[in-house]
Amino acid sequence: MLREAIHLTGCQFGVIHIYEYSEANAGPESARRLTHFSHNVNMALVTSQLREIWQEIMHSKRAVILNDFGRHHSLQIPARTDEHLVINNILSLPVVFEHRLKAVIALANKDNGFNEFDKNEVSLLLHSLCLIFEYRRNQTLTERERNKLKSIFNELPALICEFLPDSTLTFANQSYCEYFGFYNQSVMGRKFLDLIKLENQAEVSHRYSSLTPQNCKNEYVYKVEVNGQIRLLECRDIGFFNEQGTPLYYYSIGFDVTEKLALEKERDRLLHQFEAMINNHDAVMLVIEPFTGRILDSNPAATEYYGYSKEELLQINIEEINMLPNEEVKQFRLQALEKGQRYFTFPHRLKSGNIRKVDVYSSPIFYNGNKVLFSIIFDVTERENAYEEIKYINYHDYLTGLYNRRFLEEEFTRLNVRINFPLAIIMGDVNGMKLINDALGNQAGDIVLKDAARLLQSFAREQDIAARVGGDEFAVILPGFEETQVRSLVKRIEARMQENRQQQSPGNLLSISFGYAVQKSPGQSLDALMKEAEGFMFANKYYDERSIKGKTVDIIMKTLFEKSKREKMHSERVGKLAAAIAQEMSLGAEVINRIRIAGYLHDIGKIGINERIINKNTQLDDNEWRMMKSHVERSHRILNNTLEFSEISSIVLYHHEHWDGSGYLEGLKGEAIPLESRIIAVADAFDAMTNPRPYRKTKTRQEALAELQKNAGSQFDPSVVDAFINIIQRVF
Repeated sequence: MLREAIHLTGCQFGVIHIYEYSEANAGPESARRLTHFSHNVNMALVTSQLREIWQEIMHSKRAVILNDFGRHHSLQIPARTDEHLVINNILSLPVVFEHRLKAVIALANKDNGFNEFDKNEVSLLLHSLCLIFEYRRNQTLTERERNKLKSIFNELPALICEFLPDSTLTFANQSYCEYFGFYNQSVMGRKFLDLIKLENQAEVSHRYSSLTPQNCKNEYVYKVEVNGQIRLLECRDIGFFNEQGTPLYYYSIGFDVTEKLALEKERDRLLHQFEAMINNHDAVMLVIEPFTGRILDSNPAATEYYGYSKEELLQINIEEINMLPNEEVKQFRLQALEKGQRYFTFPHRLKSGNIRKVDVYSSPIFYNGNKVLFSIIFDVTERENAYEEIKYINYHDYLTGLYNRRFLEEEFTRLNVRINFPLAIIMGDVNGMKLINDALGNQAGDIVLKDAARLLQSFAREQDIAARVGGDEFAVILPGFEETQVRSLVKRIEARMQENRQQQSPGNLLSISFGYAVQKSPGQSLDALMKEAEGFMFANKYYDERSIKGKTVDIIMKTLFEKSKREKMHSERVGKLAAAIAQEMSLGAEVINRIRIAGYLHDIGKIGINERIINKNTQLDDNEWRMMKSHVERSHRILNNTLEFSEISSIVLYHHEHWDGSGYLEGLKGEAIPLESRIIAVADAFDAMTNPRPYRKTKTRQEALAELQKNAGSQFDPSVVDAFINIIQRVF
């Protein structure tokens, strides 16, 4: 019985205790151990460890499964003895018949642990065997008692039958009849060999016929056909003999093991495949003892990756590879052991000393009968480095390197505790950014933003948080800052900006309007502080931006003139000529001044055009000409962004429109073109014709006047041309 249970579950060893009862007292305390048996183990050694479990089962009559024996069950039984017997897991269950405990069996050390299927299968086997022996031992039972035992047989899911030496069935339980498709006891009198596939009949007949009084039990698997399908039955036969050793009848207990054997076959196939995969896989694989961290086994990929030989790896602990503190590494191992597969990312040191980041997937497995950790390891150094970069990007502004708004908000939440009260915030908005981008290009604007970031960072303490929170907006969180301290800090920042602006170059265009706010009570929100600070900031910005934009226009013109001296002289002459025409046409002094400034600034948009095109010595091609024409709109945007020059922006925008509507940008004609634009058009054309251009011959004054007269009424306003000719004739 014990050997069959061990074979059934595939465990390492087992023990069984058989009990008898006093007739005078039927209680549990009257049970007396009649005898005991063990298989593959020292009986006394196991009994000393399992005594308390047996006592518990005798009273509760319930099965016990302990797959982590000796560490987590309430009995606290030691799992190790001086003789080094290790019990990793155990299945113990009672055999109860007629409400009396007949036996207690303990099975131990099954790879991958015991489960409910094992418990049910062993229980069914033991109870079936007990019933058979009880049934045959008491031949003098009354008919009523025999029927009672048969009823119990019928309740068992095992296939149980009794047959004579010629295989004639004399009894079959309900499960047996239903399995083979018979009703009630209609199977009686049939030869049970007829139910077996022909190819197995001789072998099955030989197996039960070869039983003897000394060897009265055997087990085997054979094929049967059920409902047109081939099924596999695992059979345990028991022979009963007379005093002369002649067989009287046989009992057979059968289980359908078709799926079980298929699963075992698949398991063996997968195990073989798994072993081949481990040895041939590129992934690093280690088997680790969970309590000591000792490396028990490794695959070739592990030796190649870490740079150790296999012999060296098996002599070291994982702590010598993992760079985290030893206790922390141990806790991770135990966590994986207790809760199944767990995923970790660790820094591992190779034999060469290089530190690599690895993902470790660890699961508990049974290895040589012990519960250990199987770890699969992947090098993720590049991924982790990329993650750190992504993490940096998530919390930093890509252009300035300062923190971004997301980080600022998260840090404010973290810092917004009483110990940091009061939290202060400085808000800053860079002035004139649109004008700088339109006039000097985005690269110049980026330089200004970087200058702003460096300026704010230079005044920030280690605990302060400086961030770019918008396109041209910055913020600084200052823990534990009073209002007087914030005000003083803003003044120092503004003084530093003023010093930097003493140099007139695009790199020194930085101007920031500031506002600030300080918490009035602990826990005041970031939104409330930012709204208060922005209110002050925008009030300051109204005045600051007027000043910086006017200065920016001057710098733009200076930059343009540095790119081309010809443009400088051209702008100055057009401004003077346009003002003279306006005066000839008796326009007011304010209009004359406006036209003079517009003439001077009419080509300011050329700051965004490549210097090579502006100074090209040959005629422009189509693409270059399109770029050159774009300066008109660019000039308009630059001037429109300044309060003092916005009024002349439309004059500059239309100075290339023609009287007959053939000009650009909008194709305006006649009086729809502003008078100021018509005046600048004549002054611009005359100066262009009478001054050297590398791609065409210079005209004389008279030739230029003749050209103006020729195009009066088509390209130019005739009245403006007449006024200009009057000036030339009077002066010259």
